[in-house]
Amino acid sequence: MNFLLRRDVLAILIVFNAVSTVWGFSRYAMQLSETAWYLWPLTPDGPIISLCFMLFLCWVRAGKPWKPGWQAALSWIAVLGAFKYGIWTVAVQGQYLLSPGSQPDGRDWLLIAVYLGLLLEGWLYWQQLPKLPNMYAVAMSWFLVNDYVDWLMAAHPRLPLAGEFAFAMWLSIGLTVAIYFLGRRTLGEVLQKNGFKKR
Repeated sequence: MNFLLRRDVLAILIVFNAVSTVWGFSRYAMQLSETAWYLWPLTPDGPIISLCFMLFLCWVRAGKPWKPGWQAALSWIAVLGAFKYGIWTVAVQGQYLLSPGSQPDGRDWLLIAVYLGLLLEGWLYWQQLPKLPNMYAVAMSWFLVNDYVDWLMAAHPRLPLAGEFAFAMWLSIGLTVAIYFLGRRTLGEVLQKNGFKKR
């Protein structure tokens, strides 16, 4: 773990996430142009998570104690989102790659590689999350609203396959449930001290 907290290692990962964020937003340019402006903060799911993860790593690198507030909330969104959208993107894109007649190009494989990297980052750094239950609750509220906007207001990422909507939607909702329990596990002792039973 000490290696992962080295300033040079964190700097490399910060640059990786910065590049991923810029590339990700560029991929959403057309969709954002066709989406109502008030839905923009909830439309480019992946780039927003990589942006939050970049900021999270900057704060970890700074080494300051965590306090309740927007930085802690964005850190929870970053790490839980890395798990959720890392798995979701690889699964949805993988279904396309394995479908008969698909013609993947380099961008499809790059997309999978980037989100596998994001997923790995989440796994490596989730123990660095601030142990602040209220900030976890804020993050989970974000994901619930995001699912509502994505799947009931049609702001979800463009899907590579026709007929993939149901699979993509239920996978997203299932992963929201999964990160809820991951968050509870992360907070474990803190929740017990506050009168909650650890499941």
